[in-house]
Amino acid sequence: MGKMTKIALIGLLGMVGGITAMQQLGSNLEDEFAAQAAAEPTVGTADAAPAAAPSISEAQSSMVARGDTILEQAIFDAFPASTPTSASDRKRSSNAKDFISAAINTKGYLCAEPVEMAKAQSQENIYGIKCVMNRDGTGVAGYIVDAGTGLVMPIS
Repeated sequence: MGKMTKIALIGLLGMVGGITAMQQLGSNLEDEFAAQAAAEPTVGTADAAPAAAPSISEAQSSMVARGDTILEQAIFDAFPASTPTSASDRKRSSNAKDFISAAINTKGYLCAEPVEMAKAQSQENIYGIKCVMNRDGTGVAGYIVDAGTGLVMPIS
């Protein structure tokens, strides 16, 4: 086997390993968000406690957004209405951004870090996500994300 063939095979194995790692990250984050959603009681269920949560005031709790899908919840968690102050809120936001990146990357697009979000006014579950494309901070790309179906389309 020639030297170039060996290099090509090693590169191919590295690429397959990278894709597998990204899929595993996405799966792990999806499981984590599903566990969080299952652990949080919803209004009207027997698990919901009648007492108010001590860390969130009644006025603040009305501002907490609930997504219909895991991806939509990740978008809400990644871009909260106010800057996260507690360590757990910052971690939730960071994990949510990783999940959004993975969702976009698994569709074949580049997103190292989502930095901005805008909800489409006329469409339900449709969001515009602005991303830094590369880990070194270079490149910016915009994507339309359908949180209901997981469809990702680049904005030209």
